[in-house]
Amino acid sequence: MLLGDIYRDVPSLHVPARPFQVARAWQPSKDDPTILDARIHTEGGTPPKGDFKWTLEGEGDSIIAKGIISWAILLSDDCEIEHDEDHRTVALIKPWDNLSEGSQKKVSSGDNYCFFELPEQTEDPKWEHSYVDFRRLTTVRPKVLAKKTHHYASASSELRKALATAFWEYLMRHAAEA
Repeated sequence: MLLGDIYRDVPSLHVPARPFQVARAWQPSKDDPTILDARIHTEGGTPPKGDFKWTLEGEGDSIIAKGIISWAILLSDDCEIEHDEDHRTVALIKPWDNLSEGSQKKVSSGDNYCFFELPEQTEDPKWEHSYVDFRRLTTVRPKVLAKKTHHYASASSELRKALATAFWEYLMRHAAEA
């Protein structure tokens, strides 16, 4: 597992607005025990039994978010992967054709820090022209990426270096020093 590894079937989550909604499992459905009936509690409304658990001291709450399952690229640095057993940061990969022609030119020239171009690869593992959307980051546990069927490809050392530099530039909003 290295920075630049590409995975399929990875969740990408987005919390669209406030107030947050929290789902608390209530009981298995009478019709299907694999379905849990849940109560939905809204931030600022009546809290769930035992109150919300979203402080650092709490265990966390299940906040309802928009999510898709798609392609993702690992952005966690190799040192972080080696020393942190619990967290991996991935970014959503989108088809190149989703961008307008003007946006494609900006991304290709490095004038759009939000995106990183992934060129088409015609040899195995084949890859369509696409881009990494740094605005769509998700943190997952390593076991989310553990299935061999989810790992699709590993980036070359040149691509890994360019990806890491582009991610740094996105975070800092300026070009990294050479």
